[in-house]
Amino acid sequence: MKLITTISTVLLSSILLTPTLTHAEMLAMLNYESKPNVKPRREGIAIIDVDPNSARFGKQIEDIPLSPDLVAHHIFYNKDASKAYLTALGNNPLQVIDMTKHPYQPKTVSVPDCQVAEDVAFSKDNKNVVFNLHGVKQCYRRRRSYGYCDKNH
Repeated sequence: MKLITTISTVLLSSILLTPTLTHAEMLAMLNYESKPNVKPRREGIAIIDVDPNSARFGKQIEDIPLSPDLVAHHIFYNKDASKAYLTALGNNPLQVIDMTKHPYQPKTVSVPDCQVAEDVAFSKDNKNVVFNLHGVKQCYRRRRSYGYCDKNH
């Protein structure tokens, strides 16, 4: 009898939890820019629903505008996906987005003389961030984050 009660409890729990578990969103972030001849120039990050079972599948559900003088390059997430790091070419080469606060607002990380923010890597404990910065004259250390400078680019 105890076995039947246990099985019934497990089955009932799984049935009750199934709608909650299947409700998780599958979203993708991608950077975009307007075509060269389109005025005014637009640059931003689009959030798209990529869940094939969603009614919004393939639709852009959010737009995070970026400065038109920014040329977004790559998006990196830290280990727990609480922050997104956007690298760029030229002006303001590094942006950080706190993914736990909505609406999403990119914050510029000042890196004087940097022409290209290329790669971002994270320590196993997610406490340190390493940036590959091209064109800077000196390396910077900021609050638990380290910059690697490649002076040859």
